[in-house]
Amino acid sequence: MPITCPIPLSPMNQKAFVQLDEEGMRHAFERQGQLGRVCDGVCNWRR
Repeated sequence: MPITCPIPLSPMNQKAFVQLDEEGMRHAFERQGQLGRVCDGVCNWRR
C-alpha cells in the first residue's frame, strides 16, 4: 500500500526551518519539564 499525503508540501529555506525547529524544541522541552515534575511528585508520594 503506497503512502500518500493529502497536504501539498514545499521545500523550506534554512531560516524558516530554524524558526520551526526552535519553536518545536521549545514546546518539547517545556512538556518534558512538566512531565518530569509530575513524575517527581509521584515518586515522592510513594516514599
